[in-house]
Amino acid sequence: MGGCKTVVTMLVHHRNQSTLLSNTSRVRLLFICLLLTAFQHHQQRAGGLASASLQQFCGLETISIELDRRFVDEETGDYLRCRGNVTLTSCEGQCVSSVAPSVVASVGFVKKCTCCREVELRSINIQLAHCVTAEGVCISNYIREMVIQEPSKCACKPCNP
Repeated sequence: MGGCKTVVTMLVHHRNQSTLLSNTSRVRLLFICLLLTAFQHHQQRAGGLASASLQQFCGLETISIELDRRFVDEETGDYLRCRGNVTLTSCEGQCVSSVAPSVVASVGFVKKCTCCREVELRSINIQLAHCVTAEGVCISNYIREMVIQEPSKCACKPCNP
């Protein structure tokens, strides 16, 4: 209420010096000041309750996807298209975010955004076994290996990269 205390002091001071502010203007300013104070108090209480009542959970989930990649065979120089079903981990969950009006922030809002995202990554080898040439000819007994990154640990972190 520091800002409102200043406004109230100014209003009393100006009233004693009979300034140009009408009684109606003083009452309006005081009312706005009290509303802002009440809102800030409610915002602080609601923020504490919201954090306590909303469960944050962010963790690793297993997903199955079909990878489809194009390669150049180092031996023949042919273009190959290889596919395969792989099981990987991903970060899944719910994190608390908020946007609240602010009389202090220059943009008028205070934004606190968090997202479930990777904290640590690990490299894994995968194999793509269903390969065809550019002409559509299947290549039997050909396996294309590749290394990709997958999350090994997740947490609620700021959404900006």
